[in-house]
Amino acid sequence: MRRKLSLGILLLLGTIAGVLCGAASEQGGDALVYPVADLRSLHEYPDVKTGEVGETERLYAVVLPGSDMAVVLRPISEKEYTSYQTRAIAYQIIEWDMLAAAFVEPRIEEGDVASLSAELVSFLKRRVNAISGFAVFSTEPITPPG
Repeated sequence: MRRKLSLGILLLLGTIAGVLCGAASEQGGDALVYPVADLRSLHEYPDVKTGEVGETERLYAVVLPGSDMAVVLRPISEKEYTSYQTRAIAYQIIEWDMLAAAFVEPRIEEGDVASLSAELVSFLKRRVNAISGFAVFSTEPITPPG
């Protein structure tokens, strides 16, 4: 178990380092988004075809724009999205909760999302939409009711 965990952490760090190196050569536009390799993908490399491994099981390293840092996000499934939407709480809190749920590393809570800049939250929402394959988040700013 400890060996698998160590291997997983090494793979994650290696992927983030690779993404950061790739980001250094990026010319404008949105930051890069790469799926994090799992052990099966490494055994099959270089013959892995896109989409061969279940997309909902994948993790993604996302380079933060204008920085040398990355976060690891996971897709939100349509079933999970539906479960969030059926909660009887304010829409803004649902969005904070869903964005926090997309984070794998670093682990954050909905209160942490509330304290992030609007620009960063908007960027992260677009990335989660891209990796999830559907509009988990509206790209329009949320206007408080009233």
